[in-house]
Amino acid sequence: MITMSMSWWELALLIVAACVIWGTVALVKFLNNLSETMRGINGLMASNKKDIDSIIANVDTMTSGGSEIVDKANVMVDEVQLTLHQMETNVINPSIATLGKASQILGVFKKDKKGA
Repeated sequence: MITMSMSWWELALLIVAACVIWGTVALVKFLNNLSETMRGINGLMASNKKDIDSIIANVDTMTSGGSEIVDKANVMVDEVQLTLHQMETNVINPSIATLGKASQILGVFKKDKKGA
């Protein structure tokens, strides 16, 4: 039978060595996971950079399209204002004048009926 005798400091040194080995293994796993995470983040950043560059490249197209829409809307508003002015001049004002004259004529007939 083999017997081992150790002193307290040798046992403490053995425990410290085991903890250092365990800590080294845990640190290596942590650094590997961190490395994989950083690779994923770098890929995501590269993809986002491409998307942002594409958006920046298309800003001129988007703003010119928006200005075309605004220009067309301004033309349509001007046409509506012109149409409303023409309706007022050619339809509403003559209609009001005609109704005013008709009202005056009817007023004359009503007075004649009262007097008769």
